[in-house]
Amino acid sequence: MLHKQPSRLRAVTIVTLVVALSACAHAKPQSLELAIMPPSKGCIKAKESGIEHARITSPKQSMLPRLTYSCEDGKLSGEQIVYHSNGNVKVRQTYVNGKLNGEVLRFDNQGNLNLRQFYVGGRMEGLAVAYHKDGKVSRVTIYQPHDKRSDVQEQYFTASWDKYGNLTMFAISHPKTSKHPVTEIPKICIVNRDGSIVFPSDHSSTVKLLRPGDSEYVFIMAKVAELRNAADKFKVDNPQFKYYN
Repeated sequence: MLHKQPSRLRAVTIVTLVVALSACAHAKPQSLELAIMPPSKGCIKAKESGIEHARITSPKQSMLPRLTYSCEDGKLSGEQIVYHSNGNVKVRQTYVNGKLNGEVLRFDNQGNLNLRQFYVGGRMEGLAVAYHKDGKVSRVTIYQPHDKRSDVQEQYFTASWDKYGNLTMFAISHPKTSKHPVTEIPKICIVNRDGSIVFPSDHSSTVKLLRPGDSEYVFIMAKVAELRNAADKFKVDNPQFKYYN
């Protein structure tokens, strides 16, 4: 029977190792309190202290907004919450491997939703909707990715409304990419009270006054209707709605 003992010892050792590794894999983040600093630096500070998994909270006595965030291996990972001075949530967002991913929510100090948008890999994608205090839509931005079939470049479309629901602005801009190393100045349209639109022409020093029937006017108003319809669906019908897949 003695010759079987080493195999039993090996089995016990393997089981112990598996249990230890499992415990490490499911270890809870260590709670820390750090002075106010950029969260990315807070994660580096935690790693330098030998803490791979940390849940960091800023001091309560600080005059600056309180925040809590999670770190993994020196990078932001998990939910980050920023608070107003009255304790209400100001920002709620999630990081993956140091970059914003998923839904971002911003609130005023009374708890009213100010902004809702999505990020993928640190860049905004899909729809971003901002709201007035009464809950009405104040601004909508849609990210349109590059379409290889039509060779339409990626761009953002934005429209704004005043508190009475009147359209006040429409803009087209291009994000910073390898093809566009510098973010372009948005082409901004100002909407007059009579419904006419002041639109920049191809030359930045001149503008065009657009009226119903003009091709640019038709395009802008169709895109504005598209933005508004997407915003309504985004908030009411499907909380996970993303305009462009």
